[in-house]
Amino acid sequence: MRQTQDSTLVQTLVKFGSLLIGFNSSCPQATDQKFVRAWFSISTRWRHLDLVLRRINDNVEQLRKARRGDVDPSEIELLLAAPSLDIETFYLVVRSLLEDVAVLTPYFYPEAMRPTRSSFNKQVEWYRSHPDFDPPMTQYIESNLGWFNGLKDVRDHLLHRQCDVLPINSGTVSMQGDIPIQFDIVGELGLEIGQPEMESEVRSILRSLIEFLSFYSSHFKNRLPKDWPGYKDIGGHSPKGGVQGLEFLKRWSE
Repeated sequence: MRQTQDSTLVQTLVKFGSLLIGFNSSCPQATDQKFVRAWFSISTRWRHLDLVLRRINDNVEQLRKARRGDVDPSEIELLLAAPSLDIETFYLVVRSLLEDVAVLTPYFYPEAMRPTRSSFNKQVEWYRSHPDFDPPMTQYIESNLGWFNGLKDVRDHLLHRQCDVLPINSGTVSMQGDIPIQFDIVGELGLEIGQPEMESEVRSILRSLIEFLSFYSSHFKNRLPKDWPGYKDIGGHSPKGGVQGLEFLKRWSE
């Protein structure tokens, strides 16, 4: 029987939290301040994601009202600008969360054989160039992490180059019907990077992120007893800050 995405989200957060807590309580290197800061930062990123998704959800509802003619025409320009800001923030927060994960990863291996921690992207490339180091991780990356390339490209354009996220067909905002809210991601010299439909794009990225963290947690929970004999699996445990209250994160990952 297929699990609901809600339960998958909660179970993934619990599994990820138990991995970090078990490692922190039984392996001395987990007390390193970089590890602890990244751990706390990830908890904060989940809250940030939920807040961004709350804003996106509200803006989607307002845009749909505008298309039905239920919003003052003078407010439409602001309604179009707000989702652009929020979708940019969404890309940046997800990428930042992955950067925090990249800080944690080397700690799970013995010191003599650790992947780079400089960035999540460089870490992915490091695994690909060392396929025999951790074959299950490399295989997962090759088979399931294609979504990260698109996320990386958009985030890098937003952060390091001139890039705009512009609503498509803004002049049709008052049209009847439930028209998908689509964005044109335009880079330097008008180069079109993509035209994602906002809701499906957000849901797809969230589901892929949750699937990755589920694999990541299971992988290291299985591997750690071999590399660190002192490691103790404490079972299910909520991450720092708990999993309550992430209403919009749950809703958008369905």
